[in-house]
Amino acid sequence: MRMVSCIVDAAFDGMRVYDVLRVQLGASDGSVRRAKHLPAGLLLDGETTWTKARVRTGQEVSLVIDAPGMAGSSTDLVPEEGPVQVVFADDDVLVVEKPAGIVMYPSPGHPDGTLANRVAGWLRDRGRQCGLHAVHRLDRETSGLVVFALNSYAKDRVQDQLHTDAFVREYRAVCVGWPATDAGTIDAPLGKRSTSPNVFGVLPDGKPAFTHYQVLCRGNGPQGQPRALVGVRLETGRTHQIRIHLAHIGHPLVGDAAYGSASADIDRAALHSAYLAFTHPITGRHMQFGSPMPPDMRALLVGGQFVGDAPIW
Repeated sequence: MRMVSCIVDAAFDGMRVYDVLRVQLGASDGSVRRAKHLPAGLLLDGETTWTKARVRTGQEVSLVIDAPGMAGSSTDLVPEEGPVQVVFADDDVLVVEKPAGIVMYPSPGHPDGTLANRVAGWLRDRGRQCGLHAVHRLDRETSGLVVFALNSYAKDRVQDQLHTDAFVREYRAVCVGWPATDAGTIDAPLGKRSTSPNVFGVLPDGKPAFTHYQVLCRGNGPQGQPRALVGVRLETGRTHQIRIHLAHIGHPLVGDAAYGSASADIDRAALHSAYLAFTHPITGRHMQFGSPMPPDMRALLVGGQFVGDAPIW
């Protein structure tokens, strides 16, 4: 069982336990709802309480954020054996390197054999009894850094940072051709194409989507085709956003059969999650992680000057 606590600030004197949980602790309604149905899930000065109880300055309010049987625990996943490259792990978050070619999380078409199943196995093998929640997701073909939360409270706190300046996601992509400008923002709404359930596109009535890009290197493929290494930062996180947006400006990813064309030089869309930064959900510490571009993508460019794997923005 894992808990978070705080001392009631004077501003909350006479208010409800619920107000302290939601505002001072920053817990979501879902976290509060899950905890209050557990024995001793909500505590006031160490005693079981309820959300409507009134608090006084200096009292301690505690919330269970993970326990056996809570929704979304790793026991909901079938733990599987398989390599897991862990970049960072503590009691609340796990940052791992996702290999290309593996699905992130179980879905109707992929009930098992996913990265989450492997991570659940990694946790089991280390005796970790905790939750497992995907904070964000990568396409099957995309490699690189991804964040899991190990309890529902941490998941909610990190997900609240998505699409804000607190959560930074940078990608590296190798695209066909040389973009006309060295940097820019692609503003094109995205939605699902009715004729293709798994293919999305730019649609006038789609959801807003913004992709910032910067050309890092102009080079050529092994056969002399012009190609560019592009750094990309997401402002929104729509399905296949980078792939669609770069194709929309005439520069699809090398190897992207869905939005461009397949390539003999790589067996996937050339996209890598290269840099992540966020605020730790419990400690408030600034966390940042980098991942070098994998060999299969580096081999796509001959000539040109690589700028390294440091973050751009």
